[in-house]
Amino acid sequence: NTPSAPLPNTPIQSHPTMASLTISPMSPSPSLMAGSMSTSVSRSGATIKQSNSNLSVSSKKSQQHLTMEEQIERLKNNLSRFARVSNKRMALRTLQDCVYLRNIPLERTPDMPTQREEWKLLEEELCLTNVQINGLLFNASAASQVIKVLRALCQELCKGLRVSSETIFMAMLVRTVNSTNSSDAYFSMNALLGSQDLVLKPLQESNTNPKQFQPEEIPPTELSLYEAGGEVHAVLTAYYPYGLFRRSDKKPWISLLMQVHERLNLNTGASVRQVRTQITTPEL
Repeated sequence: NTPSAPLPNTPIQSHPTMASLTISPMSPSPSLMAGSMSTSVSRSGATIKQSNSNLSVSSKKSQQHLTMEEQIERLKNNLSRFARVSNKRMALRTLQDCVYLRNIPLERTPDMPTQREEWKLLEEELCLTNVQINGLLFNASAASQVIKVLRALCQELCKGLRVSSETIFMAMLVRTVNSTNSSDAYFSMNALLGSQDLVLKPLQESNTNPKQFQPEEIPPTELSLYEAGGEVHAVLTAYYPYGLFRRSDKKPWISLLMQVHERLNLNTGASVRQVRTQITTPEL
């Protein structure tokens, strides 16, 4: 499903201060469009073979002809095999060659809390999240003004529209907090990468190398809200560092950065929600 209203070609405008916060029709940057993300590791050959071994990994071109089920099955089998023989190089190539990992649909719609206490906890969580709203950055802090600004922005956008600003605010609050996106990304990716040989874990909660994924290296959650054609639209992107751990390891064998990306029409509820995976462990 896609938003029912066409998006204008005007770029997103930054809002340097809350006092100067103005609303005008905007459209997401091309970098936020589906399919724009790709890994940075290049390969020189169409087929990569391991010396002194019969193991090989097909090129991206050949994998594009596989069905989704075939890609997933090949991915899980190869990762388990390479983990057992401690072949990180081939495991990295396997992940890089899996086209399906670039855009994995998230079918689940975030649940809306039913208790006032739950909404209060979500507001507190958002204050403790680094988030950028229409170009205005809010650093994680218990004293953050992000809730006040988000609510004011929703009220401004909904002026003259047949939609409640509080409904828009609650929908974006649920979607912007880390607990929603991180858990959805985990369950989706663990079904693909987890096995008897490999465990997927959030790096912040793991006994990891302290030099990996310092907080300042993780981009803030990015939220763009705009009105177009009498409807309110949102583009949300959040980033989460994860690691693939072999069962006997205390440090990540392979580091990943997962990106949850959603485009949403808040009037109709139509949305496209995906998780994308970037491999951050350097190629050996």
